[in-house]
Amino acid sequence: MAKHYYKLAIKHNDPYAYYNLGMVYKDEGKLKKAAKLLIESGKLGHDRSLIELLKFGLTINSTDDDIDQSISIKKLFGNFGAYDGW
Repeated sequence: MAKHYYKLAIKHNDPYAYYNLGMVYKDEGKLKKAAKLLIESGKLGHDRSLIELLKFGLTINSTDDDIDQSISIKKLFGNFGAYDGW
């Protein structure tokens, strides 16, 4: 239900909606969608999005290739016992 309202708010460029929907997708394991939304939120000046992006190893200037590489690294090394931010 919340996703619906976040998507409506995104139409008005609400950085909090981008961030919140990105975190929902992150929790669902939809990391590429999450990263793209966090990038948009970060571009709109949402500070917590920038912190989350750093956990992904990304910035607001990251490309689709950067996101794919970050996800591949997480899949390769994600179960080594250390907190990886995801």
